[in-house]
Amino acid sequence: MKTIMELMSAFESKSEVNVLDLGCGVGRNSIPVAQQILKKEGKVVCIDLLESAISKLEEYSKQYHMMSKIEGVLSDIAGYRMAPKGNQGPRRQLHHHWYWD
Repeated sequence: MKTIMELMSAFESKSEVNVLDLGCGVGRNSIPVAQQILKKEGKVVCIDLLESAISKLEEYSKQYHMMSKIEGVLSDIAGYRMAPKGNQGPRRQLHHHWYWD
């Protein structure tokens, strides 16, 4: 978590930040990242195979007032396909299951 939060400074100049968290669990990392991008366009898309994890993620998103920044998706990460977005720049892998644009 410390490394992820340290890397957030690399995106301070960006007006839009989108994050994909594969295997998000209950949002231990996703919610703090969402808090960091609260005043920016974009969101944290959270993928997990367990319905219970996504349910807790949604509960915690409400508790921390991050519902507008968190999107929980019930899916196997191997089968998850990102929707195409126009003029999307190259993605950089910063962590084994975190992708930023």
